[in-house]
Amino acid sequence: MFRGRGWGLEEGSVHVRWSLPGVRGRGSGGERLCWSTALQHPGQRAAPATRTPTQGLKQIILTCSVENPRCSALVRLRLSICGYRTSSMSYTSKSPRTVALVAMKVGQRSLPRYAHRYAPKTFTQAQLFTCLVLKQFFTTDYRGIVVYLHDMPELCQAMQLTRIPHYTTLQKASRRLLCFASVRELLLASVKMNSRSRKRIEYAAADSSGFESGRISPYFVRRCARGHRKLKNPLYQTTRYTKFPKLAIICDCTTHMILAAWPTRGPTPDVHQLEALLNQLHCDLTLRRLLLDAGYDSHANHQRLRNERNILSYIPPHLGRPTTKRASSELRRLMQRHFATDASRQRIHFGRRWQVETVFSMIKRNLDHAVAGRRYHAQNREMLLLAITHNVTILLSIIVVARFSTEQS
Repeated sequence: MFRGRGWGLEEGSVHVRWSLPGVRGRGSGGERLCWSTALQHPGQRAAPATRTPTQGLKQIILTCSVENPRCSALVRLRLSICGYRTSSMSYTSKSPRTVALVAMKVGQRSLPRYAHRYAPKTFTQAQLFTCLVLKQFFTTDYRGIVVYLHDMPELCQAMQLTRIPHYTTLQKASRRLLCFASVRELLLASVKMNSRSRKRIEYAAADSSGFESGRISPYFVRRCARGHRKLKNPLYQTTRYTKFPKLAIICDCTTHMILAAWPTRGPTPDVHQLEALLNQLHCDLTLRRLLLDAGYDSHANHQRLRNERNILSYIPPHLGRPTTKRASSELRRLMQRHFATDASRQRIHFGRRWQVETVFSMIKRNLDHAVAGRRYHAQNREMLLLAITHNVTILLSIIVVARFSTEQS
């Protein structure tokens, strides 16, 4: 931890280097100072800060994870008072220790310590939840995460584990912890720990995506999908509709945090799944605007969002066959005016809807694009665990745009 003028910043395993006139002091020669320190993990003493002169610094990046939301909020408040413009950028952590520490805090804030008053009390529910998050983080199974924990004693020490749980203990814990009620609390805790996320979300987006249910080679699938040699066009790709796991989410367009998740089985139309997805949103979170694609276009969805939940919905009125006629409902006619030109689309900031596609890309690239469960409920639990793990791994960088002269006073 390092302090300046009565306020401080504390962070885990990041390197912070910055210089802000009015927030930090000056050197003996009048040059602006750059405070540089290598901060340690929470609970450890940080290295002493050093001061080095800097020249021409115009953009500063402060890395603040979801472990310390209060400190990063104080940083933003102090910077706004000093007249600096700030923005945020989210990225995912690659450190298993950081992921374990954040998962422990999320579990401790949203889960009871033990499942029952007469439980064996060998492991807390936060520890078991952290093991499940690490299982998804390492893209392994229950037996695999047990081997990882045996080979990583420092990781067990960070989780305060005195014993390694059996793989069947983790499997039974997943059935108990990954129900819809617990998932809502876990998502809420992870969102509240993020420094940029508030109870009122200005711009949120919703969409759904499918996952693979096996480890089939894509090359083998392409070869099997080709037509017969005796046909007129033997390279014709025949379409085969099969059932696959499908996950619908609502995410914050600013921080890429998942606010609600609803697993189901595809292929199914999105227009009938919006109500079930909204029911998974925690009552403590309020959405100001919700951006959706044309797959959710219907008068019932507009009425449900605007009239019942007081959420401004923006959906392109392009569902069905293309037509130049006016829509039959008043709300869909309003959408036709909003999406008439590119300028009108920019006024409602509909381009932010693409952030939900970025969230699915982050999940499939960083975690996994397939679920290992073989049964319907097991696949649903694994998709919910993907959503929670995505929130846990997100870190936040505060970008401070500072415009000042580097001339000495």
